[in-house]
Amino acid sequence: MRRTLEARKDGIVIGGQRISNLRFADDTTLFATSIRYTEDFLQKMEYVSLKFSLKINRSKTKVTIVDRMNSNLREVSKLENCEVVQSYVYLGATMKVT
Repeated sequence: MRRTLEARKDGIVIGGQRISNLRFADDTTLFATSIRYTEDFLQKMEYVSLKFSLKINRSKTKVTIVDRMNSNLREVSKLENCEVVQSYVYLGATMKVT
């Protein structure tokens, strides 16, 4: 993940700190400010992972788009072969966009 994040300036700001990912065991959450940055992030993570013989399971990968300015309306149903969802389970908790 360190190599994936090299020179990356995108993410969300919480309490004055920029956060681009959360990780626990084999669960990872990525944060980006646009669909383009999300696609770039996924592609770079996949490229770096393959160097270590790791593969992202796209059938298990979910994307949630939060866009408060547009009332969370989504025109995207797939992103980089990943399903776009309104909720998902992360570390046993259901995460839902409202």
